Amino acid sequence: MLLLLPVDILQVGLMRGGKFLAEQSPEELLQTHMCDTLEGVFLKLSKLQNQGKRRRSSYMLEVMGPPKPEEGPSAFDTTSEISGEYGDNISLSSKDMKQFTSSELYMPPEEGKDWNLMDYVKCLSPQRMKVVIWKDFLWMWRNVPVMLFITGLPVAQIVLFCWAIGHDPKGLHLAYVNDELNFTTDCVPSEGCSYNLLSCRFLGSLKTREVILDRFELEEEALEAVQKGRAWGALHFSPNYSETMRERLDDPRYASELVIDQSSIMVQMDMSNQHIGQLLKRTLLMSYLDFSQEFLGACDVNPKVAAVPVRFEEPVYGDQMPDFTNFAAPGVILTIIFFLSLALTTGSMITDRREGMQERCLVLGVTPAEILFSHAVTLLLVMTAQTAMVIVFSFAVFDIVCTGSLVWVIILTMLNGLCGMCFGFVVSSLCDTELSATYFALGSFLPFLLLCGVIWPIEGMHYTLKYVSVFLPLTYSTESLRAILARGWAISEPVVYYGFVATGVWIIVFVIISLLVLKFRKGIVTTQTIAQRIEQQTPMMESSVTEKGSSCFKDPKTIAATGCELGLLSILRKLKSQPDKELRLLLLGLDNAGKTTLLKKLASEDIAHITPTQGFNIKSVQSEGFKLNVWDIGGQRKIRPYWRNYFENTDVLIYVIDSADRKRLEETGHELEELLMEDKLANVPLLVYANKQDLLHAAPASEIAEGLGLHTIKDRAWQIQACSATAGEGVKYDKWGTDVSEKAAAIFFRTVWSGFVKTSRRNSHIFNWTNTVMYGGETCCVDGNKFYNRTPN
Repeated sequence: MLLLLPVDILQVGLMRGGKFLAEQSPEELLQTHMCDTLEGVFLKLSKLQNQGKRRRSSYMLEVMGPPKPEEGPSAFDTTSEISGEYGDNISLSSKDMKQFTSSELYMPPEEGKDWNLMDYVKCLSPQRMKVVIWKDFLWMWRNVPVMLFITGLPVAQIVLFCWAIGHDPKGLHLAYVNDELNFTTDCVPSEGCSYNLLSCRFLGSLKTREVILDRFELEEEALEAVQKGRAWGALHFSPNYSETMRERLDDPRYASELVIDQSSIMVQMDMSNQHIGQLLKRTLLMSYLDFSQEFLGACDVNPKVAAVPVRFEEPVYGDQMPDFTNFAAPGVILTIIFFLSLALTTGSMITDRREGMQERCLVLGVTPAEILFSHAVTLLLVMTAQTAMVIVFSFAVFDIVCTGSLVWVIILTMLNGLCGMCFGFVVSSLCDTELSATYFALGSFLPFLLLCGVIWPIEGMHYTLKYVSVFLPLTYSTESLRAILARGWAISEPVVYYGFVATGVWIIVFVIISLLVLKFRKGIVTTQTIAQRIEQQTPMMESSVTEKGSSCFKDPKTIAATGCELGLLSILRKLKSQPDKELRLLLLGLDNAGKTTLLKKLASEDIAHITPTQGFNIKSVQSEGFKLNVWDIGGQRKIRPYWRNYFENTDVLIYVIDSADRKRLEETGHELEELLMEDKLANVPLLVYANKQDLLHAAPASEIAEGLGLHTIKDRAWQIQACSATAGEGVKYDKWGTDVSEKAAAIFFRTVWSGFVKTSRRNSHIFNWTNTVMYGGETCCVDGNKFYNRTPN
């Protein structure tokens, strides 16, 4: 459940399972249930609701224990009331509740329950998935031109394939030299059983096969035409071609070598293009067969005498003259659907991550599985439309041969689209930017096209590549679809169902990989342990709590006796006993100050595409013992009034200033002054980043500090740092060698320790204390009377 609440609300209603759990002001809810957040209150009330089959008296006694006597005025007045319904519809009023002094309410142990498979399925929340699905549909509705392009793209691709691939080339040129007649004499073929000008008779048969014949006077000229690329072959008929052909047919047993040579047609081909060369060879042979059978038939001889004594019967599968279009169509159809699903999924996921939608969903409780399945539902509809268009244009418009069941063709195509979608989940999970995802997808396209039997049979590959092709997603499915289309095989055939099984296995593998990657990259940027970095920079980081000019630098052995501490390193080591410790960093500043760029630079993400933040971004830096959650809030004027919605539980305030925009320094100072006056940000440490120092007219950090009056701040630790977010200077590794997250953590921990010293000395009325933050020996100090800056700047 996600509630976006206005600022000064009077009451909050918490509902679960259609029943109100509580209705009261936020402050009273937090005080009553002793929680830091309303989420904690909701969790505690939900646990109470789960135990709701008990009577109210015994229930309250068991959960909260016997009421203790009040030590002072009750925190609840008689006018405030919590209307809560716990499972058995029992209403609980705050007038009947007592003030409890225990830090935690006793919660009864949850009743044991055996888990089954359906319990894991129930982990997918339909409500959360519905919201994510609705978000995707809204994006589609608002981007109609993009959706039309996505739907029409596979149609354009299948049209281009069917029009461009697999058809026999036409209009091919052949040069010939006929020495049987003069060059100026027309070559007119004879009719009937006449041996006169048999060469012209053969050329007439050749013309019927749409070959363009170019006549030359000399053989050298015909060869030159082939060499110049004006013809694909040269034919030469000897002067005695017809006479020697007659001798060869009348008395073949006594035919001399001269008769054999002069009765043969000499052909020289350009075989640089295999397809055209083989096509012309086949055309010449088929034309000669037609010429021979026609001539023998005219001479009352059985035409079959001229045929090759190898007879090819009707093929079991396919045609006598198959074309390449029908061979390549199964692989091309699957490839189009697979890679379009891959591109669509990758673009959708990475766009959500770049705009911060994915991290917001994860922070708000949406699980990685719910994100994946929600995207899958939306993209599945788009993929269905793409598949339908491809199937219709392939089989209804272009008459791709389909001798099997069209239902299995559609199912297998949809499965491959789903497989491509899951592969897109993997790519988008592994890649952070569109550029890297594009490289990944393009790098996988050619191996899939070459090794999966799409354009060439697997049997023609090198034997090592045959084993590689077995482990590719499109190999078995291509063979399966080709068997359905060309052979008409049913699902019971192993070749067919292997394609379905292999595709299903790949879908499961891709989903598991995606879930694992999203699980381990759930908005967390893993960095080198902060404590290790500090140990590499300084053997011991001193802590200075200065009082009226005096300081204490102690050895670790004397800490307990003197009250001094080792600083950040020791506190980090102390926090190791609290592995779930989280710190909240609030990143504010005017629009165009560079907040998002700084945040992405901290997260080692690409900053090539930065858009103004509409709402907020969240990045989490996890380190040894704790996690820093950085909230980046938009800085537009219309968004600034909503900043205070994010003030709760802030540990460090990071304020980013555009040092080069001198016209807005007064405005940014006014905003910072209002922030420091907020009660919810009282005593919160301040880290100011003077950004864009790489620009020519940028104001120095010291000038900005003087203009903002930072030296007058006495109620909190603060530091100003010159930086350039785009160049990475002063952001990730500055001149102290300290990461921005370490600075924020150091300021926080120093304030915590100083506040402890302040509290411990209240009995001595010593309130003029100093906050000190040290980095490699350089110190920024603020006390009640002075401002010290002993850094080189």
